Amino acid sequence: MSGGVRFKADSSASSGSASLVRGDSQGFRSGRLRRDILDLSSPLSDAAAACAPDEPWNWNLYLFPLWALGVVVRNFVLFPLRFEWRQLLFTTCFLHSVVQERRKFGPIGWNVPYEFSQGDLAAVTQVLQNHVADMEAKRSPQPDWAPVRYMIASIQYSGRITDDYDRLLMETYAERYYQPEALSKGAVLYRNDHSGTTYAVPDGNDVEVFRTAIEELPGQDSPELFGLHSNADLTFRRLQVQDSLQLILDTQPKSGGGGGGLAREEVVDGVCEELLGKMPPLFAAEATKERLKKLQPLAPLTIHLRQEIDRLNVVLQLVTSTLQDLRLAIAGTIALSDELLGALDALFNARVPPRWAKVSWEASGSGSWFAGLLARHDQLARWLAGGQPKSFWMSGFFNPQGFLTAVKQEVARRNKWPLDAVLLSSDCTKYAD
Repeated sequence: MSGGVRFKADSSASSGSASLVRGDSQGFRSGRLRRDILDLSSPLSDAAAACAPDEPWNWNLYLFPLWALGVVVRNFVLFPLRFEWRQLLFTTCFLHSVVQERRKFGPIGWNVPYEFSQGDLAAVTQVLQNHVADMEAKRSPQPDWAPVRYMIASIQYSGRITDDYDRLLMETYAERYYQPEALSKGAVLYRNDHSGTTYAVPDGNDVEVFRTAIEELPGQDSPELFGLHSNADLTFRRLQVQDSLQLILDTQPKSGGGGGGLAREEVVDGVCEELLGKMPPLFAAEATKERLKKLQPLAPLTIHLRQEIDRLNVVLQLVTSTLQDLRLAIAGTIALSDELLGALDALFNARVPPRWAKVSWEASGSGSWFAGLLARHDQLARWLAGGQPKSFWMSGFFNPQGFLTAVKQEVARRNKWPLDAVLLSSDCTKYAD
């Protein structure tokens, strides 16, 4: 894995040692963790190796492997007399690193996570190669920038992009990097005004000059390099901590401790019993249907209420069945399936079971998630029993956008206005309820 750090178990070693080495010729780091120094069994050592991080998250460790790849080195000497080719090739590697590194910032970096690969870099390099060859044939001092930007941003990279704003971001990057200034000597790709660090295209004909320049880049890159606010780094660090804590929880012993405390199964059984005691009832189909008839059943907001009740019933049924099956499995009445085992681990660690999260909403833990379940049920039950309330808890809906649309439709029908003429506005008030 280029740029990553890996630990490899070496069972044939006769003496215990651990090492971390850098293979400069290949542009990656590898390491060996001797099993005998830790006296670990083979399955445990292999599992530990699988937990090692593979993704590099600093600049020179990512850009260096790109430059060491055969696709780049081979193409570097393709047009030895064309200064423009070296400039564009380095700029393209820089762009590829930028779009890859933005992923570490989560939704702030890209609305949708994309798996940009070395194949994308190779395809873009081929596009540039064709344009430089065309320059060579026409003896042109500049490539035709508009087609270059279109092919790179709208065809090659945007072939993977599904979000409109992400596509706009990719096009903005192309506008920034592929312009006449990119062919000037020492073209500046980014300059940090606070630290004075400059990311520029190296001036040289030898590939080693470029490698050396990459190695001298700062190990830590600021979010501004990617066009983000400095606070974006907080999101990245938080995601790192969450992943680390999750890894620690996942690697905890699954059996009960011997220190006099309750076993894991006993703890989860108590949690299941407590949650089942607090579970709100399902919305009965016939009773719900009769109540909806009294609330103008064809009104947009009433339709929205019915849809919310249907979706919440799915969650209530799933939670109830999971808790009941867990208690039966712990008692030995039924087999503990993989799905139930995952729910058991999640509840023991105060996390939301994966199946619950898949059909519901996000929450930091099982406690806050269950509190949200009770609050959502209470809002819908009061609406169903007492009619349309004066205020709504919008984030307590599965489909808040559908609620806003229903409000617009109801107001438009009541006043006989065209729907597209109705606009929503927000006013901040001092009302507590």
